[in-house]
Amino acid sequence: MVVRIWDLFIVDGWQALFRFALAILSLCSDDLMLLDFEKFVRYMKTLSQSKSFDVEELVQTALEFEVTDRLIDELEEYYVRKVVAEGN
Repeated sequence: MVVRIWDLFIVDGWQALFRFALAILSLCSDDLMLLDFEKFVRYMKTLSQSKSFDVEELVQTALEFEVTDRLIDELEEYYVRKVVAEGN
């Protein structure tokens, strides 16, 4: 699985990592929607030990997400503005 992720990372850059993160969240969404924040954190910490993914399903799901440099830049700007506004 790691080799497939690296292949896409080499081709697509950081967008590939964001796509895989979104794919993992999407594939786990039924479980995640039932958890409060503390259980969510615990779930994410143990995800690699408690859940296995079909490589093809994970790759296909990741490729369904449209992640662009512009989107990443916009999200970064939004985050920075929010943090500055909150004084953190």
